[in-house]
Amino acid sequence: MLQRHSARATRALQKLAEQDPAFAGLALWCTHLDSDVQDGPAWTDGKAIYYGPTYEGLSLPEQMGLAAHHILHIAFRHAPRSRAMFVRFGNRFDQDIFNLATDAIVNETLLLSGHILPRPLVRLTGLLKATTREEMKGEEAVTKYDAERLYILLMQDGGARQGAKGGRAAIAAAAPRARVAAAAAKAANAPGPAAHWPRPPAPMPTAKGSAPISTQGPRTTTARGARKTRSGASV
Repeated sequence: MLQRHSARATRALQKLAEQDPAFAGLALWCTHLDSDVQDGPAWTDGKAIYYGPTYEGLSLPEQMGLAAHHILHIAFRHAPRSRAMFVRFGNRFDQDIFNLATDAIVNETLLLSGHILPRPLVRLTGLLKATTREEMKGEEAVTKYDAERLYILLMQDGGARQGAKGGRAAIAAAAPRARVAAAAAKAANAPGPAAHWPRPPAPMPTAKGSAPISTQGPRTTTARGARKTRSGASV
């Protein structure tokens, strides 16, 4: 079932606008639809937010937080930034890691603002500690890292080297280094709601994309419309 406007999220969106007026304006730029296509409670393609049957099983605060999560994915232009990263790195681009990076930043931002999110989830501070042993407060972390920079860090040996924990040691030894960060995050604090962007178009016939996503890497250009932190980085 696909409705013109979500009935499942109406109450949560109304309450979200009341409690955090900044989201009222951001939500207007998003299309909100009910869909039974996937099993997850909510997902986005970078343009619309889809609310699945299990969304109604969440508490109202969790519904509000999950809606806000996907609104920020669209506001921060994570889908087009993911495609830009794919164009930049080709088949070396790992959408799963990029998605992990964007989820961590979005979740940290929302939790710092007092929102409640469904568990389990991954937050930026926990991800940094699990993969690089870098410890800092949430405010400092979201100021220092944007999605692209965090993605590059997670893909580097330095970020992956410290990733294995406990039973994940075997995974770390067998998997490519690009996967170690994700394994470590799951071992420490499993990722929460993820965005699932369409596979990016290949820049040339031979290039192939991977699966879902969000994205950011070393700063060369900044996507127009992306929010900036105090350091000038896009989130």
